[in-house]
Amino acid sequence: MNIFDVLNRGKSRLHEPSISALLGYLLDSHRDHGLGDSFLRAFLDLACDERSRPMLQPFLDRPFIDSDISLEEPYQLDGARKDIDVQVDLAGETPDESCRIIVENKIKVGAANPKQLSEYYLAVLEDDPSLKNLIIIFLTPDASSPALVSEFDSLEVQAGHVKNWLRWNSEDGSVLGIIQTILEQEVRGEITPINEYMRHTLKAFVQHVNATVAVRGSASQRLGEDLGEV
Repeated sequence: MNIFDVLNRGKSRLHEPSISALLGYLLDSHRDHGLGDSFLRAFLDLACDERSRPMLQPFLDRPFIDSDISLEEPYQLDGARKDIDVQVDLAGETPDESCRIIVENKIKVGAANPKQLSEYYLAVLEDDPSLKNLIIIFLTPDASSPALVSEFDSLEVQAGHVKNWLRWNSEDGSVLGIIQTILEQEVRGEITPINEYMRHTLKAFVQHVNATVAVRGSASQRLGEDLGEV
């Protein structure tokens, strides 16, 4: 039984906010999932490139990464409310070293909106024009979609801010790949054992999201190993 597939039936369908909620739960290094900062650390490492590394490396160098997570974080833009799917705040040694990451999650290719990502960014700036270290993560299926490309390319960020496009499912590094790696590391005894309930939840989540993006994301495929065997 996959609990996510069960909850996705009938009128109680799982939509993007539900998927974002579990993503935020895993990114919170102080929640009861038993992963500590393992998922958060791997997510930050995945988001690291030559532009974002100066912001993130100080946190990756820490023995433990503290995170403050908020879901559907409300902002205002020209009097209209804009809710950020997942917001990650990392506190630095000084205010100038602190970093904010906002994640725009799209589990369906059809949810692309050419203006949405830009509007969310402008809403964050309107709230805090002096925000120094800001990373905007565009999280989508690994699918060829002109609409997704248009939304990402339309976002123009100011100096010191970074935009990055991550995938839920991809052979070149993905969020589901992070979960699969954690499961494999646990089997090999490389990390602290995960309790059985959480282990099955992670497996079910990977299978559910893979199936979802395969059905609703053009050119996407179900990737990864057979999690039952893992």
